Amino acid sequence: MKFIHLIDENYKKGYNVAEYARLLYIWSRSLSELTQQQLNKTPSQMIRERIILEAQRLLLYSNLNISLVGYRLDFDDASYFVKYFKKHTGVSPSEFKKSVS
Repeated sequence: MKFIHLIDENYKKGYNVAEYARLLYIWSRSLSELTQQQLNKTPSQMIRERIILEAQRLLLYSNLNISLVGYRLDFDDASYFVKYFKKHTGVSPSEFKKSVS
């Protein structure tokens, strides 16, 4: 639960698994084992899911353009955000917006 709470607080900062483990005062491997046992997910999957969820929320409920959504989620390059989003959802951010609207 602490890990989930930390993700919710820090997902916009671009933290990796090692940084979350450090905040929890445990090793990255221990965090991976715990999340795999308890949730059947890797820490990376959980972080990624939270970022994608927020991206989808911002795309649907804000007036931000796709580039600004990416920047808000700590992506330095808008094109990388588009690739990241498409890789993990199967559609581009613009396709996502159109499909839901």
